[in-house]
Amino acid sequence: MNEKNEHRRRQREQPGRPLPGMVHHRRRCSVCCHPERAAIEEAFLDWGNVSRLAVEYQLPGRTAIYRHAHALGLDARREGHLRRILERIIEQASTVTPTGAAVVRAVELYARLNTTNAWIEPPATENRIATLSSNT
Repeated sequence: MNEKNEHRRRQREQPGRPLPGMVHHRRRCSVCCHPERAAIEEAFLDWGNVSRLAVEYQLPGRTAIYRHAHALGLDARREGHLRRILERIIEQASTVTPTGAAVVRAVELYARLNTTNAWIEPPATENRIATLSSNT
C-alpha cells in the first residue's frame, strides 16, 4: 500500500471522526439538519409513532426517520427500550380502556425481561393432578 492510501486509511480510523458515508448522510439527511433533531431522536427511541413524528416535525416522510435511525444505530438502541414502552402500557392501564388480556400480556412480557433486556424463561413446572385409582 502506498503512503498516500495509508495516510487516508489512518485518517478514516481516527476515533470521533465520522465515516465518509456519515459525512454524506449528515449533509443530506432531513433529520440531521432539523433544528429539533434531538427531540425527534428521543421520540423515536421512546417508540413514538413514526408517521406522526414525520407530520409533527414536517419531515418528508417516515422513511427519512427510519433512514436516519438506521444510519446512526438508533433502531438498535430503540429495541433496547422495550422495557420502557411496556412500563408505559402498564402505567396507563388505569387511564385507558385496554383489554384485560393486553394488560396481562404486557405485565407478562415485562416480567420476563431483565434490566439488560435479556429474555428470561420462567422455570419449567410440572403440574400433576392426583387422581383416585380404582384400587382404593
